[in-house]
Amino acid sequence: MELFAVWTEVNSQSAEDCFYRFIKNKTKGLHISKQGFRFSFRKHGGKAAWICKGTESHPGFKEGLPRMYQIMAAGVADYILDQKEEEQLGHILKRECVNMDAEELSRVKTICEPLLRSRFETEQGTRERRHAKLTEGLLQGMKEIPIIHLDGVLRFRMQSYKKELHEIVEYALDEFYMDRQYEEFMSLLKYFVYFQETKVPLVHVVHKDQHEFVLYDEYMRPMVLPPDESVVMEMPGIELEMEVEDMIISRLISISPKKMKLHTQTEDFPVIRSITQIFEDRVEICHNCRHCRNVKETGQLALDEEESLEL
Repeated sequence: MELFAVWTEVNSQSAEDCFYRFIKNKTKGLHISKQGFRFSFRKHGGKAAWICKGTESHPGFKEGLPRMYQIMAAGVADYILDQKEEEQLGHILKRECVNMDAEELSRVKTICEPLLRSRFETEQGTRERRHAKLTEGLLQGMKEIPIIHLDGVLRFRMQSYKKELHEIVEYALDEFYMDRQYEEFMSLLKYFVYFQETKVPLVHVVHKDQHEFVLYDEYMRPMVLPPDESVVMEMPGIELEMEVEDMIISRLISISPKKMKLHTQTEDFPVIRSITQIFEDRVEICHNCRHCRNVKETGQLALDEEESLEL
């Protein structure tokens, strides 16, 4: 007799193949027929179903039934994560990002994607934890309703699973707004630097390691740095005091060089990217001169007495 079944709409051959494969893989090597059970797959008119049949009079029936529920639930959970999760995420994004344009929505979705694939434990959970939530919900559903319409269950139930997705979206939104705030802040700094009066003709910025920088003037003399304090922006009609997180950026803004030669081996380092973004064409990147190589090897910048590093 039929014990329980799960069916779903499949809108492509790929989805149909996945629905078949994920359950089939769970039954390999288990010899469930010896316990009086059999799984069968049916498809018709854009719909596919897995059905579990069993013989109650079989000696292994009572002992094996919980395992059959587990096989079906775990296999369907695999299918949901592979084929349905992006759609579920889209429903949440549509609700939470109602005031965003298409480009902003795409950026939030891009932040979500690696979190969906993550297998590392974080505040946003893991793929394994979502799988466990789905399996638990499906087990409960199959025991209450023998014939499960998967799409309906996902729409109206599975609240614990959808909460996990919602937390991923919330995290992605926080990241998006932080990124946008940072971009706006960088734009303001760039605007200020553009109108700022220059104070020195040339600065050599030597990037030694991570956030460690050394500044030299045009004669390669170590520069006396201004105190580490907030940046005061003064433009016509505007005076704004701002805290700049990266000390080197704050000091470069305070020094206000006309030109800057940036000696670095890591052009893609975040602080380096910020400096080039803010100071634009004032910056010349140097990462392969003799002095850059010397910094890389010894941590020091050495010059011959007669040699100049002017731009």
